[in-house]
Amino acid sequence: MIGINGNQVKVVPNSSNILVLLDSTFSYSKITIKGNNTKIFAFDLPTYHDLANRGISHSLSDDYLTKTEREELHDFVNSLYNWYDKTPESKNLEFDGINLLSIINPFEFHEYFLSNLITFFSIKKIIEQEKPHEIFVTERLSKFLDSFFDKKHITVLNDPNLTYEKGGQGKGFTADQIELRFNVLSKPITMYVSKKTYSKVKNIYENIICSFFNLWFNPTKNEKGILLLEFNPAAYKELFMNLNKTNKPIILLNRRRSAIWNKESLKILKKYTNCKILNYKKLLNSKDKKDLSRLKIKYQQNLQNLWKNEEFFANLFSKSGISFWHVVKRKMENLYYNRLDEYLEYLVITKKILESSTIGSIAMLNEVGETENTILKFNRLKIPTFLLQHAFLRYDPTTSEAQWKYDDQKLVSLKSDYFLVWGNSDFEFFSKFGIPTSKLKITGSARHDSFFAYHRTSYDSKTVLLALSPLTDRFGWGDTNSAIKYEEQLTNIINIIKNMSGVKIIVKLHPGENWHNLSLLEFFKKNYRDIPVYQIRSSKNVIQSSDLTINVNPNSLDPSTIMLESMILNKPTMLFSLDEQFKNLEYDDGIPIVSLSYRANIEKYLKKILYDNEFRQILLQKNKLYLKKFLANHGNASQKIAEIIT
Repeated sequence: MIGINGNQVKVVPNSSNILVLLDSTFSYSKITIKGNNTKIFAFDLPTYHDLANRGISHSLSDDYLTKTEREELHDFVNSLYNWYDKTPESKNLEFDGINLLSIINPFEFHEYFLSNLITFFSIKKIIEQEKPHEIFVTERLSKFLDSFFDKKHITVLNDPNLTYEKGGQGKGFTADQIELRFNVLSKPITMYVSKKTYSKVKNIYENIICSFFNLWFNPTKNEKGILLLEFNPAAYKELFMNLNKTNKPIILLNRRRSAIWNKESLKILKKYTNCKILNYKKLLNSKDKKDLSRLKIKYQQNLQNLWKNEEFFANLFSKSGISFWHVVKRKMENLYYNRLDEYLEYLVITKKILESSTIGSIAMLNEVGETENTILKFNRLKIPTFLLQHAFLRYDPTTSEAQWKYDDQKLVSLKSDYFLVWGNSDFEFFSKFGIPTSKLKITGSARHDSFFAYHRTSYDSKTVLLALSPLTDRFGWGDTNSAIKYEEQLTNIINIIKNMSGVKIIVKLHPGENWHNLSLLEFFKKNYRDIPVYQIRSSKNVIQSSDLTINVNPNSLDPSTIMLESMILNKPTMLFSLDEQFKNLEYDDGIPIVSLSYRANIEKYLKKILYDNEFRQILLQKNKLYLKKFLANHGNASQKIAEIIT
């Protein structure tokens, strides 16, 4: 029996089985359940905490999919990356031979689809195993039920006052918002603005600053320049300095984040006068704008016609004979409709940039972003392109096979002419898995040149840096069980450190936009308000102020770059992995990083590193030895990269 009184829902079961499927879009406090034939399922971490704090018996939806099934879904989503090529009207959405739907970052697509498919097939298995007669479900989760359960026996729970979704409402693949992060003293603050508002503010800010300081690129010279895509000058100061010495024009194209977004970046561009910002919107003349208006109308109509192929999309977006098109349809349509004008405008601009004869070479930090992807697709003049490695992963050769399965260069094949890698270990890794050695150039990391100029400062107290790698939806392993384990183990580590006399703790979160970062912020706010938490502060600064770096990581296959940075700054480095497959209970002295399973005796190794000077010095000596393999051209990688690019 169901009773609804205002926002209050009463569930009074008879003899039949009833399921209640909850996520954070509906508060459990608005449900009253009487009887023993009802089973409650939590679909995210906040709902788990809410139910656990109330002492409510419940199950986790994540328990119904095995790791193998998740890996199968991961591989299935990979196969959908080029879905637009299979559509009947794909040619109708091409501009100058490039499909407008192909511009989007495939990894955005991946995370959105994979998280939805995990929920979809979890619900399928729950219904198959529990065989309910009636289901109460939140509005967000209700769309997943259409393929498995009769609507007549579904009650939708809707709370207009709660809009939370894992990852935040409207974030990620379907986002119309930009996440802005900053610290007030040691407290991280996060706020959101719409993409349109952000773009307007960015344009106004750049027009004022670049005009005042003469930072706009003016293609008056015949000499071809170097185009840098989405670079942050503050993170690559030495590279800008070395490129400036070539006397070639250095042209920055930043659509996502302004190249002068902070004081340090502005200072660098003012100092190095050959470095200028491309005002790409100024490339459109009055005729271009009229043509664009006409083209926008044409392609919007073509896009509307595309979505009318219901049967085709129901078959395309299906697995194991079950279509999930109804789950993603609305957001897919809205996403491409909202971005179509932007993509079309950028394609026209990109074509003009590359045909202007002002570009001699192009450098980028990834190939999948919308800026980079478009440039690579339109590079018909075969301007030399260079991809700079941007992350540290390959320090343990025993995990290389497993790492390659999820590597960016496997999921989306290398398109640049040259891949500038950090060291011998990366060269060996990529050449092992089929990237031609003629494309691989060992250069070192320009981003870390400044790290080698560090001079140690003494502190009175010992400080431990907890560098926290968040769970992600990228691999399909970032479930509620993992988040619970993460909090439990983090609590254990913090309590051990707090019981050590005279030892302080600081926390560094990953700088990226991520749902689990928000959960970790809430965790510290609730449990450890005395611990400073940083997200946007530079890793170099927080490592310099510590005596030991501990990377807490949910997956041993995805180590954090901050470990390499800690080694460069000559600090002992530990990795605590929450991965069940990682069995290391004792330190393997074949590598410099003290890599341990979360089941290991953590206290033992913390004390050895902090108080056993001999053991500490052994680790520091290994840092120096292994850095030669991990990283070439210590302190002068920027010079090497500048020579290759120019």
